[in-house]
Amino acid sequence: MKKLKGFTLIELIVVIAIIGVLAAILVPVMMNWVFKSRITTYNNNASEVCTQLQVLLTDMSTNEGIAVPDCTIVCDTAGNITGVTDATLISKFQSINEALTDMSDVEWAAKIEESTVKAVVLSGNGCSTVGGFPVQCPTNKEFRMTGGNIEDYIDCAIGTDLSKAWDTKKIS
Repeated sequence: MKKLKGFTLIELIVVIAIIGVLAAILVPVMMNWVFKSRITTYNNNASEVCTQLQVLLTDMSTNEGIAVPDCTIVCDTAGNITGVTDATLISKFQSINEALTDMSDVEWAAKIEESTVKAVVLSGNGCSTVGGFPVQCPTNKEFRMTGGNIEDYIDCAIGTDLSKAWDTKKIS
């Protein structure tokens, strides 16, 4: 009698079970990496916006003699600037938003005091991902956002009130 070569049903079920267990372990780890990299990108972009704003403020004060009042500037996903009423300032701040054309659905806010950028917060996907500068928003799993709008996260980036933007309870 010839013996058939191949795998038995039990061997196939064991292999499929092992693959399922490995997938159950690896998928959450991979998703966490994606989340961390997205926040790191937003933190870096917030730093870039801060630098561009500071260069713009310095240029306006030294070359054009324009003083920017203490304010919180907000640029929504459509590119509309709020927080200042001067049309010249609005057009200058919109140039920063045009530099972010590689990112879709992005809004940012900046806190300006004494013609200096104190903090910048950059948000995407309706505040589901937020990056800040100079205090970067946390990337570890112990922190999660409590929702709200981008103005709520400015205190997080300044570092004065982390409780407003971040909930320190573990994600279940």
